[in-house]
Amino acid sequence: KKGTITGKGAINNQMSNFLMQMLEKNGVPTHVVEQLNERDTVVKRVRIVPLEVIVRNVSAGSFAARYGVGEGIPFDEPTVEFSYKNDALNDPLIVPDHVLALKLATPEELERIRDYALRIDAILRAFWAEAGVRLIHISTDYVFDGRSEAPYTEDDAPAPTSVYGVTKLAGEDAVRSAGCNAVVVRTAWLYSEFGRNFMKTMLSLAASHDTVRVVCDQRGTPTYASDLAAALLTIAGVPFTGFNLYHYTNEGVCTWADFAAAIFRMAGLDTQVIPIPTSEYPTPASRPASSWLDKSRIRQAFGIDIPQWEDGLQRALRALQLLELSQKDQA
Repeated sequence: KKGTITGKGAINNQMSNFLMQMLEKNGVPTHVVEQLNERDTVVKRVRIVPLEVIVRNVSAGSFAARYGVGEGIPFDEPTVEFSYKNDALNDPLIVPDHVLALKLATPEELERIRDYALRIDAILRAFWAEAGVRLIHISTDYVFDGRSEAPYTEDDAPAPTSVYGVTKLAGEDAVRSAGCNAVVVRTAWLYSEFGRNFMKTMLSLAASHDTVRVVCDQRGTPTYASDLAAALLTIAGVPFTGFNLYHYTNEGVCTWADFAAAIFRMAGLDTQVIPIPTSEYPTPASRPASSWLDKSRIRQAFGIDIPQWEDGLQRALRALQLLELSQKDQA
């Protein structure tokens, strides 16, 4: 969503318009009026109905957990669920009678929404199947509550404790329910020489501070984005079918305070880390106390050699140094 990727806006615009045009041709009205150029599109002003519509073709995620059934079981017919779009309430599931009681939609609108959802599901499923599309989706450690003493495996039950975690788990469920050939990769503590991230924040703070206060009671594995990208390329080059779930981070485990200390040490800085508890550094989205992920499945499935997090940090710092030199030369 917030990544800085060259041409991302143009790609999103054109992909969205392609799908909207396909829906229009199949009798589903959309808000698109005209694409002006690769980045800009004219759309109709619409009234937003505060409902999220979830169409499932197989049992997955929260559905499987709620009803105690296995994941990945195909349904004879798609199911339709509604959730009330309200961040303060964590987007709770809502039944049609409650939609009407809260006057979120009229009976006619609710029936039309359900009809469109099922038609869109059928159109897109047929399209993805014919195109042979394989999907790789990135998810997060936030789908867990962080209370486990052992590293989380793909078989551990998700239990998100924040809105962010709930929405990321909903994304996983949507991928699983789509019925396409897909891989979901959960990762954690990402950083690189690009964009905003923990490594660059620590280096920036070190430029003006002799000491930095960093949380010491959350553990996980710092993951160099370049290593994750290499793993994803390996996965993309191997045939896969159905729904597949994997964990990927660098190897090892540490706290945020450990990570900060390693950054300063490897960068040759004298800045000292003052360890503090999470209670002294509140954040809008509560972080899991443990983001330690088990990588056995992805290592065995793809033969991926996973570097230690300290090795990744050394390479990231070197890449940042080269990037900054290159930017100075261009200035």
